Amino acid sequence: MHTRQRDLINKIERRLQGSQMIERKHAPSWLWANVKSVGEWAKSPEKPADLKGRALTAWAKEQAALSLQHHLDELDARLNVNAEVLVENDDAELRLLINGVAVVELFDKPDTPLIAAQWRQFARTTNITEKFDGKKLLAKILSLRSTEDETLKNSIIAIDQELQLLDLQIVAAEEQLNEIIFQLYRLTPTEIALVRGGAR
Repeated sequence: MHTRQRDLINKIERRLQGSQMIERKHAPSWLWANVKSVGEWAKSPEKPADLKGRALTAWAKEQAALSLQHHLDELDARLNVNAEVLVENDDAELRLLINGVAVVELFDKPDTPLIAAQWRQFARTTNITEKFDGKKLLAKILSLRSTEDETLKNSIIAIDQELQLLDLQIVAAEEQLNEIIFQLYRLTPTEIALVRGGAR
C-alpha cells in the first residue's frame, strides 16, 4: 500500500508540473476579502484625507501589511512541528485545516476539486518543521496550476481521490498491526496510551 501511495503521489506530481498545466499565482485577497492590495488601500475611503504621493503610498503599504499579518499570525499560531494539514472539499466548499481547525475557507471558486487536489498534494509532500511558517504555507496554497484540458483535470482529481481512499486503508491496516503488536507484548492500556502518545 505504501508503494502504491508513493507511485500515485509521483503520478499526480508529474501531471501537476507538466507542460499542459499553467501556473496561476493568486494574491492573498483571493483567500481573505479583508486583505487589500496597496493600490486598493490607496483608493480606499479609509485613507486619511491629507495624505498624498509618497506619504499615501507608505500608509497604503503599511495597511496592506497589517491586514495580511493578522492572517499570517493566525497561521503561525496553528503551525507546529509535524502539524497535521488536512483539506476538506464538499460541493463548492473548500477548507484547509491545521490540527483540525479551519484556517482557510473558500466558497464557489472555479475548479474547487482541482484546487483541493493540489492542496492535498502539498499536505502529503511537505514536512512541517520549525522553519515552516505561515508565510511559506500561504505561498504554497496560493501557487496553483490549472488547465483547460478536461481529461487531464479529471485524471488529477481521480488520482487524488484514489490517494484519499488509500490513505484511509493504510491508517486502518497500521491500526490492525498496532493491535497485534500490543497483544504480542501484552501491553496494558496505560502502556498503549504512552506508545500512541509518543508516536504522535
